[in-house]
Amino acid sequence: MNSFRAKLAACFLACMCIPLTMMYFGLRYYDTRDRYAAIGDLLDTSFRQLLHVYELEAGLLSFDQRNIVFFDSGESGLQVQHTQEMLSLRSNLGRLRQQLNAESIDLNDQITGIETDLGAYQKSFEELVMLLRQRGFQDFGMVGAMRDAVHQLESQVEMQQPAQMVHLLPRPIKNPDQ
Repeated sequence: MNSFRAKLAACFLACMCIPLTMMYFGLRYYDTRDRYAAIGDLLDTSFRQLLHVYELEAGLLSFDQRNIVFFDSGESGLQVQHTQEMLSLRSNLGRLRQQLNAESIDLNDQITGIETDLGAYQKSFEELVMLLRQRGFQDFGMVGAMRDAVHQLESQVEMQQPAQMVHLLPRPIKNPDQ
């Protein structure tokens, strides 16, 4: 193997094997990076969806609790968007679970915990919306019933004579000497 041809063949093989090996590991690196980038994109998308869900909740709490159309019809565009965004978020979590399993990354317990928490959150949100509707606004719900009762009381008080209304006055007005 001391011949010039053997040395030239060894040098050629070394010169070809080193770049081919580097190219192989480089391609594997880019492939792995792309797969993990897809997982990262799903995580980012899920996080943005969760923030959007919170924004929709805040909008519903600040706008729809004073929206007569919401109390009259019982429907809210923000509530529909909230439900759709939650469904999309759950779908993304399912895709994330599949990709993590494909990469042999075991985070099933954590994703199941997140899905359970999201389900509890959605249930609590729906209960909150129901309670908001029961509470009401202006002429709707309990606020509307209380408002009607106050109007009826005022109309009855207006029919009373001033001597009979003395018991409705606060104590300092009835007894100014005390």
